[in-house]
Order: sequence, then C-alpha cells, then structure tokens
Amino acid sequence: MFNIIIWLAMSNEQRRERYHNDEEYRTKTLKRFKDKYDTDKEYRDRKIKQAITYDKDHIDDVKQYRKQYYIDNRKYLIQRSRFHNDNNRSEVLYWYSDGLMRCNKCDEDHIEFLCVDHIDDTGVSHRKEMGAGGDRIYKYLIKYKFPTGYQVLCNNCNYSKEYTRIQNKPKSETIYAIAIRKQRLNMRLQALYWYSDGSMKCDCCGNDNIRVLTIDHINGGGKQHVIKDKIKNLHEYLHYNYYPEGYRILCWNCNKSHGQYGYCPHEK
Repeated sequence: MFNIIIWLAMSNEQRRERYHNDEEYRTKTLKRFKDKYDTDKEYRDRKIKQAITYDKDHIDDVKQYRKQYYIDNRKYLIQRSRFHNDNNRSEVLYWYSDGLMRCNKCDEDHIEFLCVDHIDDTGVSHRKEMGAGGDRIYKYLIKYKFPTGYQVLCNNCNYSKEYTRIQNKPKSETIYAIAIRKQRLNMRLQALYWYSDGSMKCDCCGNDNIRVLTIDHINGGGKQHVIKDKIKNLHEYLHYNYYPEGYRILCWNCNKSHGQYGYCPHEK
C-alpha cells in the first residue's frame, strides 16, 4: 500500500524518470502490461485502437520520432530484425523439409543455401499480393499455419527450376525477338567466360552448371549499383563497359550466402 501511495503522489515526470532509471521497476512494469495485453482481449483491442488513433492524429510527429529512433538505434534494430528473421526462416525450413533441413532435389544441407520454393511456380504473383518478397514469406507461412504448396530447395536448384520455366515459356518468334534473345545469351556467356578466366565455373565451389552461374560484385553493393546506374541487364552493362574489374563468377548458392551472411560455408 505504501508503494501505491508513493506512486500516486509522484508526477508524470517523476514516474517517467523512475521508469528509465530503475531497471527492476521497468522490468516488472513491462511484464505486468505484457501479461495483461496477452490475456485481456478487451484491453488489447482498446490499446490497438488508441495507437492507431494517435498515429493518425500525430502523423508528422510519429514519422519524425520513428526516423530519429532508427538513426539512434540502427545497429540494434538490424541485429534484432536478423535474429527474428533467422528464427522464422529456420522454423519454416524445418517444417517444409520434414525436419531434414536439406534441399528436396539435391540434398544440399548447408542452411545458408536453402530457401522456400512455390511448387506451382506462383512466386512472382504471390510476392505481389504480399507487397514484398524476401523474409516476409517466412512470416506469411507461419501466420497461416504452414499451408501446402511449398518445398525446400537450395538456391541453385531453385534458380535452375526458374531457368527451365523461362525456357519453356511461349516466346515471340519474330526475327527481332530471336535476334535479341541470341544477343543476350551471347553477352551472358561472354561475361561468364571473361570473369572466370575461361573456366566457366564458380570461383568458390567450382560448380560448372551454366544455369546456376551468376555475376557477383566482389566488394558487395550489387543492389545499390543496379539501382543507381539503372541497370536492366548486368551482362549488357558489362559488355558495353568493356568488362571492368570488381566482378567474379559465383553459383547462386555461394552468391546468396555471401550477400546475406557475408561468408560462404565452402570457405570454412
């Protein structure tokens, strides 16, 4: 009772100061509100409604606060996001591989190489429905209780499957369309030949399957480079810029692993 009397006598500023400075008090307060939020539906709905109303009424202040909060806590927020994304990804891969955690086609078991594949090849339309791709697919599958129609593939098998789908897709047979396809194929082969010193294989693992070989930015920053220079076809860009330095040939497994984790299991 004494603590309640003291708390009632405190000003809002004093309560705020105690909350930020007293770790034990802060932990107990957060736990109390979290337990109530999780168990009391009426309380939860009221809080959600209050948050939505506040955001609408103070939209500029909220945007400014969130922007500044991200700037001040960027490293922590990125680490937290990666931690949750890795947990979601592992849970989804475990479910759709029946606990084996390996590719459904080639049995590749390095988790860095694994991804979720739409069995019926509807990945593009599904990502448009969700509004984005990437790690959002894992949240979607967990939210909807792991629906059917998905499988675990390594990146190489996934891109090889996509390559086959594109090749089997009906194409225009006009002289111009045939010439463009032939030109793009030649540019791709020339780029692979140049940056692999004629070996036409992955610089990391030695994979020589042409279907799964791709161009990698050695120092990273590939996405930013493509956006900044408005590159629609990287092979064409390299061809008309006389094959500049800073690139190499990797298979999709090694490329994705370097891009997402900063290393490749083959290097360990």
